[in-house]
Amino acid sequence: MAELSLLVIDDETDIAEFVAEMGNQLGFASRTTTTRDDFIKQYLEITPSAVVLDVCMPETDANEIVAWMSQQLHIAPVILISGFSSQYMLATKELARYQCVAVIDMLEKPVSAVAMTRALTKIKDAHVS
Repeated sequence: MAELSLLVIDDETDIAEFVAEMGNQLGFASRTTTTRDDFIKQYLEITPSAVVLDVCMPETDANEIVAWMSQQLHIAPVILISGFSSQYMLATKELARYQCVAVIDMLEKPVSAVAMTRALTKIKDAHVS
């Protein structure tokens, strides 16, 4: 079985590191980034098994990332996170659906360890079976 990898993009580094550590504990090789350009670079390097994506960031947003991902040969499933209204996540989920990007879960910040573990486990279990 190929190694599971997780790519987290969030402008709040403490949240990104928290999520990455949760991924590591579940067996993912986790990476974090805060910028769109670095996200693209890392995505192309590792072809992640999953992406955790902050919906609203200062220099980019989840819609831009989802649109870019939809054009790739490998499209990783996504977990959306946001500290803003859930309407932002719902709009991004709808856009993702139209662009064939699977949204596994939507979690509000502050993200609970239990909710993130549950969402990442769904992805891990899909790769194992």
